[in-house]
Amino acid sequence: MEGTYWNENFCFYLSFFHLWIYYYMFNVDTHLIPFTQLCGFSSIVTSAAVSTLAAFNIIGTLVSGILADRWNNKKILSFLYFARAITIVFLLLFSSEIGLKILLNYPVLLLFFSISIGLVGFATVAPTIKLLSEYYKGQSVGLLTGWLFMSHQVGSALGSYIPGVLFVDLF
Repeated sequence: MEGTYWNENFCFYLSFFHLWIYYYMFNVDTHLIPFTQLCGFSSIVTSAAVSTLAAFNIIGTLVSGILADRWNNKKILSFLYFARAITIVFLLLFSSEIGLKILLNYPVLLLFFSISIGLVGFATVAPTIKLLSEYYKGQSVGLLTGWLFMSHQVGSALGSYIPGVLFVDLF
């Protein structure tokens, strides 16, 4: 890979994709079901939360793709990362002992979490790829995207494995 790819912008992209998917796999894709089971949610509530999350991932990704062609992608990404941060704060609040009691009494809050993280979960892909294509005009966007998603998969593997080991050791 040519040296021109490895600049601050590209390394920034790699790190954000890697860190986000680590968090996402850590909290959502891999461990949402065990978390809800440990909390005592019924399988109906759990399956509703997971399927709601998947449905809103689709919606968020499609809307993001449409917006990426029309609006400033830096602003879209800023909004999406801010919305993710708010969703993370929501999850942290309801993962505390007091918050967990509230969450168990109001399962609709779990669905609210699924909707909010679903809308922004994969929505960064389109604006990120659009920015890559703008920053690296005339270069291999396919190769850059390959590196980007390789970073994504490494974060995904670590985000699934490490918390799973910790969960087994702690519980």
